[in-house]
Amino acid sequence: MALTDTLTGIGNRHAFFETGTRFLIQRKPAVGHSSLLYVDLDGFKRLNDTRGHQAGDRALRIVAECLARNIRAGDFAARIGGDEFAIMLLDCDDHEVVSHRIREDIRAAMVAQGWAVTASLGLLTFHAPPVSMSDAMAASDMLMYRAKNAGKNRVARGVYTGGREVELV
Repeated sequence: MALTDTLTGIGNRHAFFETGTRFLIQRKPAVGHSSLLYVDLDGFKRLNDTRGHQAGDRALRIVAECLARNIRAGDFAARIGGDEFAIMLLDCDDHEVVSHRIREDIRAAMVAQGWAVTASLGLLTFHAPPVSMSDAMAASDMLMYRAKNAGKNRVARGVYTGGREVELV
């Protein structure tokens, strides 16, 4: 199975789950300094509906470029579906700074195109290994929706403490 998203050139959902399982579940020394970012674009559907799918595709490629330039070589970004992306920040002490930098870079890149597209992010920091990648993704997705419900173009942060528990920060 291919591991690269053909539109954006970054990892795809399958690659993200495979890499996440290997690093977050099997690699326990990363716990405490690793985070999962779930990114969902705000205003993307409207861009697609008003400017067409070519503009939407261009926006997705721009987001992938923003992610790539704001993460380190050991981190991993993927398009997990539609206008949703996920990033693993491994052994990273400044995950909150990185998440705000990514959000701002996406906003600025979209403004430069004349598009009203921003990003809402769920930042989940691991203080215990996740039960599964599916649980970790669900927790970071919940945080992303918290950011959207708080007004969009925000980062909502939580700490994974084990089991199915997420402590909101």
